[in-house]
Amino acid sequence: MSRIARALPLGVALITAATLATPIASAAPAGVVINEVSPDQEWVEIANPGTSDVDVSGWTLIDDKADRTPVKLAANTILRPGERLQIYVEGATVTPDGSKGFGLGKADEITLSDTSATKVDSYKWTENPGTTSYGRVPDFTGDFVVTAAATPGAPNGEAAPPPEDPTYVDSPVVINEVESNGDAVGDWVELANTDTINSIDISGWTITDNDAARTPLTIPAGTSIESGGYASFYTDKVEGGFGLGGNDSVIVRNADGAIVAETTWDGHALTSWGRVPDKTGDFAVTGAPTRNAPNTASGTVDPVADKPWPYDPQEITNLALGSDFNTDDMSGIDVDSHGRAWIVNNGNGTLHALDYDQATKTWETSGKWTLAYPGGEAGAPDAEGITIGEDGALYVATERSGAANSISRPSVLRFELPKSGDTTLTATHEWNLAETIGAVSANGGLEAVEYVGGGVYAVGVEATGNVHFVTLKRDGSHALVQTLASGFPGVMALDFAGNKLRILCDEACEGASVIAEKTGGTWAVTSEKQARPAGMGNFANEGFASFTSDGMTQFLWADDANTEGTSVRYAETTKAPTEDNGLSSGSSFGPFAALVAAVGAVAALAFFGLNAAGLLPADLNAMIEQARAMLS
Repeated sequence: MSRIARALPLGVALITAATLATPIASAAPAGVVINEVSPDQEWVEIANPGTSDVDVSGWTLIDDKADRTPVKLAANTILRPGERLQIYVEGATVTPDGSKGFGLGKADEITLSDTSATKVDSYKWTENPGTTSYGRVPDFTGDFVVTAAATPGAPNGEAAPPPEDPTYVDSPVVINEVESNGDAVGDWVELANTDTINSIDISGWTITDNDAARTPLTIPAGTSIESGGYASFYTDKVEGGFGLGGNDSVIVRNADGAIVAETTWDGHALTSWGRVPDKTGDFAVTGAPTRNAPNTASGTVDPVADKPWPYDPQEITNLALGSDFNTDDMSGIDVDSHGRAWIVNNGNGTLHALDYDQATKTWETSGKWTLAYPGGEAGAPDAEGITIGEDGALYVATERSGAANSISRPSVLRFELPKSGDTTLTATHEWNLAETIGAVSANGGLEAVEYVGGGVYAVGVEATGNVHFVTLKRDGSHALVQTLASGFPGVMALDFAGNKLRILCDEACEGASVIAEKTGGTWAVTSEKQARPAGMGNFANEGFASFTSDGMTQFLWADDANTEGTSVRYAETTKAPTEDNGLSSGSSFGPFAALVAAVGAVAALAFFGLNAAGLLPADLNAMIEQARAMLS
């Protein structure tokens, strides 16, 4: 029976053990210990294995990000002998000090310190234990293990049984080539038969990636690979299929479940990932994708970019934004005229807002919403890109619905800005651009959208590398204005500033970008390829935004792979670029300031207040475009 009669601080559960389940080993710490950690549920349990009370008032917990604010234990928190304290470290309603706290990552560290900032105990882990926890076994005194079950406020139980060692078998069938970034159809895996005499039956074999929770792709009955031949399989073009990531694996098992072949890579290959020499060599970046044909070796690879990033040298900051951002799939970013950043996640179909605190020079989360198709249709939109439209609403580029993720649905969705109390935003309009962008895989559609003025939106396509300029009509139809080939195998992000459009590729092109401009009524690429910042790694950046105000330009990048535990990175500068980089000295609404001067406040207000996609009279549109042309 508990001896605790006093009120406990918010975010803390305190439990007494009348007698310890196991004696304190001589090697165990003499003072308070971290006893159990649950990264998934964002809590830490500390315990007092000693024989005297310990005052832990004002003690702190912090993870491995030095720029985060520690969670502080409340005043008058006494840990008696044998007691455990369960402490939630994220969420203002549950943390003991009422702070926002911080999220625990799948690879992270937690440190407990006293009021003098002296470390009391810490624990570091490299993998997420899932729904269980890391805990000391034996309780209080042992080493940390993955527990069989989380036991907050109770003695730690047994360690989880170790996973069974996989069974491997020799086979003449090998994984020969992988396209993880999608061709015009999708991601694929090529198998090859190294037996030059016999065909090999692969009926019932399975293909999976590194996500153990995935349903494997099963090879149909009656499938065989002829002697010396090839067989390739699209992983995301079947019901229940899956896309391959930038940091991923492919595992092939036979019909008995034994592993026949596997390969792992870091980052999408610019071409493909394959054996060189063909069938027998080690895996390497190939010279070109060669599905169902012999692999070719890459020659001396010329740098993708011709010019450096125009703001080098530039310091890149990893933003620590909590558990919602300690995840894969952060994608498009845009910054509105007030400096608020809007970011979408393509995995769970969520929208996030970030605000910059000028006083502290930090970005803070300021909202999260779930996105839905018009009418509340089931299935999360695969939100890849976002822009602020001419009417101030949010326009989101999507590739597919979560309810049918093997079917391409390249659409732009329109959302009103969230109001206080909103948790879900339902799209008011959907524009399906399939007829304009052509046949693409479910994971190869619209990756970016950006409003470029005059009622025109630019959309970038992952599978083709094209940028399509379209007008979006109120009735759900659209009109193609122009198609521009970017020069990249895929377009992953767009950013419009100063009447110039930056077109970005991801790690498949080493983060290079180009500038496009509209001259004589036609968009054209006007720059050489520019490298990513020298201080940034070759990350899976699927979002980029810039914002200039009062002489300072701010940059944000969204990393779809959450590389090194970071999904959003930031830089800023007040210096001029080394060459023209397409940024203006004002906000992204700079072109409209000139428009106001040219056609007057009445026309400008009409332009902002009405939807030019079918709402402005044609003659007014013509007047505005004529004024814009005179100013350019």
